[in-house]
Amino acid sequence: MIIYEAVVYAVSLKKNIKMAYTEYMNEKGQVVNTILYYSTNTSRDAIDIVRYYKARFQMEFIFRDGKQYTGLANCQARSVEKIHNHVNYAMTAVNVAKAIIERI
Repeated sequence: MIIYEAVVYAVSLKKNIKMAYTEYMNEKGQVVNTILYYSTNTSRDAIDIVRYYKARFQMEFIFRDGKQYTGLANCQARSVEKIHNHVNYAMTAVNVAKAIIERI
């Protein structure tokens, strides 16, 4: 992967942003994919922007799986403790299932 960075003005945001233009390579060194990432924090390193986006997408997949397969969005509890337990059980179930699948 090769990352180019620049601070540019975003018209839609009406402020400067840090762009991280990322080229993903195959084993032969040929570009197979390019992705643009950005952050409104212009002092952030480009590699950190890419890492944060990757981490965020992993979290999004976990929440998606929690909603689809473990009933994360189906809780009707009213007390804070019961809601907290429900979310923790759902996330634990997703993470255990992912760990089991990765071992297979």
